[in-house]
Amino acid sequence: MCAGEPIQRAYSQFKMEVERGSLKLGENETFAQRMKSEIARGPPRHRKKEDIVWRGLYDEQMARLQQWIGAARLKIIVSERVFSSPKAMELERGAASAQPRFRGNVYESLHRYETILDFLHVTRVARFRKVFKNPGSSKVVGGGLDGEARQVLRVLYKNDTARLYERLGAPICEWESWYREQELLL
Repeated sequence: MCAGEPIQRAYSQFKMEVERGSLKLGENETFAQRMKSEIARGPPRHRKKEDIVWRGLYDEQMARLQQWIGAARLKIIVSERVFSSPKAMELERGAASAQPRFRGNVYESLHRYETILDFLHVTRVARFRKVFKNPGSSKVVGGGLDGEARQVLRVLYKNDTARLYERLGAPICEWESWYREQELLL
């Protein structure tokens, strides 16, 4: 499972769905308004593209997956580590796995990519540079990820994120650092 900080992930998905045209906004509707509306409706019975908030409940998803396939078959990949520091992207039960270091990030990234494929027992289907490419747009959509939206989502995700950290045996430092920067510590 690839997990990105839930608040930023929600906004990123929101932007992507709006830009694709699969999510229609009301006139002057903001991201914060859309998220409050989605939260007020509650979790959907069946997930749809419009259901942006609920996909950030990673521990809930992990618990469900663990029941179906077992803990040994789950691997957590922290997306912030994939895009900013490929050499440290894996998180297995609380600590970055100890892997030999290679010359430069290209070799380390390739090694991590191969490690993921080995874990999944699959062969490479694409060039790894394409897999780890982050094509996200910098365009502001729906008023952006403002303080109100950050706070609303932080409250929503707080307990699930705490349970995820317990499951992993440690917090995800990249997420905690971002919460401190945004003054979102609860």
